[in-house]
Amino acid sequence: MGEALIIDDHKLFGAGMKTLVCDLPGITDAHYYPTPAAALEAAPEDAVLIVADFYVPGYPAADWLPRLKAHFRDAVMVVVSSSLSRADRDLSLALGARAFFEKHAHPEVVLQSLTALLTGRTVETRSPGDPTGRLTPRQLDILTELVRGSSQKAIAARLGVSPETVKTHLSRLYRELGLSGREAAVQWARENGIA
Repeated sequence: MGEALIIDDHKLFGAGMKTLVCDLPGITDAHYYPTPAAALEAAPEDAVLIVADFYVPGYPAADWLPRLKAHFRDAVMVVVSSSLSRADRDLSLALGARAFFEKHAHPEVVLQSLTALLTGRTVETRSPGDPTGRLTPRQLDILTELVRGSSQKAIAARLGVSPETVKTHLSRLYRELGLSGREAAVQWARENGIA
């Protein structure tokens, strides 16, 4: 039995996650922190669960995830993110997270997985038949931006690539998924939980 820490720069998400994890067996209380620094400074050191966002402005995950893991040695650490990037998932796991959940995941699935992790079991956070597994991390990033309504030029600026590179990725993405263009890609993304 013990306490959980929720680290996320979005207060509404943090409050919702705090409510969810308090329903887990063995969690006596949950504390919300808007930054990793706040958690490292004020959180109880005997926490048994850490639920952290991957992208917290001003806190690169590669820097702070290892610090959290070292400071809260016995806690199960998981990352919950809006990112669909396999690179972000792989980095999280390499830095000590026991699981990586996408923020659009069903709450019941996350709770079942957290319960399993707290009892020492492992979990698969992406189903083997997940259709997004056919896409590269960059294609997923671009598809996510399409769903947000970004233009090719805006996507290129956000990702630090040329508009021509975005166009190439989109062509391959459309071909891989058998889609006719942008509208079909956005619809496919929404149907597959990328929204």
